[in-house]
Parts: sequence; C-alpha cells; structure tokens
Amino acid sequence: MSDTSQGPGWWLASDNKWYPPAGTPAPPPPPLPPSGQPQPPYGTHPMQPPPYAQPVQKKSGKGCLIAVLVVFGLLAALAIVAGVLVSMFADDVADNALGGGDCPFLSDEEAAAALGAGTTTMEMSGLSGVLVMIDSRVMPDDQDCSLQGSGEAAGLGRVARYEGPNASRKYQEELTKARGISESRGNGMTVTTDEYFNKELRGVGDEAFCTKSSGLGAGALVRKGNTLVYASVVANTSASPGVDLSNPNNAKLGTDDMHCEIAQGIVAAVLR
Repeated sequence: MSDTSQGPGWWLASDNKWYPPAGTPAPPPPPLPPSGQPQPPYGTHPMQPPPYAQPVQKKSGKGCLIAVLVVFGLLAALAIVAGVLVSMFADDVADNALGGGDCPFLSDEEAAAALGAGTTTMEMSGLSGVLVMIDSRVMPDDQDCSLQGSGEAAGLGRVARYEGPNASRKYQEELTKARGISESRGNGMTVTTDEYFNKELRGVGDEAFCTKSSGLGAGALVRKGNTLVYASVVANTSASPGVDLSNPNNAKLGTDDMHCEIAQGIVAAVLR
C-alpha cells in the first residue's frame, strides 16, 4: 500500500491508497460512528446486548395437590357406586334364590286374626319353599305362602291359592286324592295311597272339605267360583292331640277339627 503508484499493475482503492497487483485488497474500514459513540476496533462486530432473560417461575405444588385430591375423590366415588351396585346385585340374587317377601294374597293382620297375634306371612318361592315345607299334600304346585307365629302364638301354617277356569276340576282331583287312590298293579295286587280326608263342609264356599293331620298340619280346601284355596295349620295349643275314634271308620287326631276351623278363617280372608 502506498500513497502513490509504484508501477504497472498498482491500483487505486476507494481509500485513495495504491495497492500492488498481487495483493488482495483489504476491506475498507467501517464508517465512523456518529459523534459521542465510541468506534469498535476494525474487524470486530459491535457488541450485541444479551437476550432478555425471562425470570424463572417456580412451580407451585398446590396444583399437583389439587389434582391428586381430585383423583382420590373420583376413585372414592367410584368405589361407593360399585359397592352400591354390588349390594343391589347381591340382594337381587338373594331374593331370587331365597324367594320370600310379603304374601300377595294374605296380610299379616289377616293371618294373625286366625292363627294368633304376631303371626306373619311370607311367600314361598325359591329356597324359602324348601326351608318352610308345611303340608304340601294339597295343591303342591300352586302359589303359596307360609304362616309363622312368634311369642305365645308360635303356630305354623301354609296357604295356597289357584285362580282360573279349572278350579272345579282341580277341587275334584284333590278330593279324590284325599280319599285315597286305589291302583291295580296286576296279579290281584292293588295299591292304595294314604287317605287324609276328614269331612265335608257345608255352607262354606261352593264346595269344601277338611283334611286330617299329616304330622305337619291339618286344614281345609275351599272352592268359590274360579278360586281354590287350601289352608293347613299347626296351632300353638296345650290340648293333647290324642286320637279321635268317635267314628271307627274315620280315625283322626283330636285336634284335626280345631285346625280345620282355624284354616277356614284363613281361607275366608283370602276369598274376600
């Protein structure tokens, strides 16, 4: 570099300096800054201010705590709902398996009026029909309820009801069974089923008769129109059943007639 040309090939640069032909011209210096501002050294870049530093925000633990409480609350609610559903399902299964419930055609009050204060009724279905088996000789396949007393009225009973156009035919079938059915088995052998007919009843329904004790109760079968009702009871009594031989052709327990009268009161309540 020179203030004047030194020979052929020298060239004048914009800084009014002469440079030799083989050299690479250096870039001109940057323009001077306005007055009052210091000029950075040649070949360097002005200092850039560092980016604005965002303040670091501390995360609060309150949000996490609320989230955890919400999750636990939902789990607790689900547990309660599940418990209620399981309880309802278990109750439903128990009801279907055990049966029971209020008798649909005889109230506790009506049963207590006939069998004694404190008597309650329960529909016999499911296992309840097996657990409370009382005199199933008559109408064994029809809708029935059990009767059970408490305290001093510790009697037991069963009441069955049929409603339909076959009531008269069913009554005659039950009467035939009660009198005992004889069946020939050939070779002169005849088999007769046990008879449990006690006596016919007059003025009770359209037709009716009493049964003897089966060891689990004695009662009355009554038909009124298309309704057939059988009630059998074992009353809480201090009377000795004994054996009634007043009719040699019809031996029975001394309490059979009493049980028939009590049963008639139950039947009358159902037929109302």
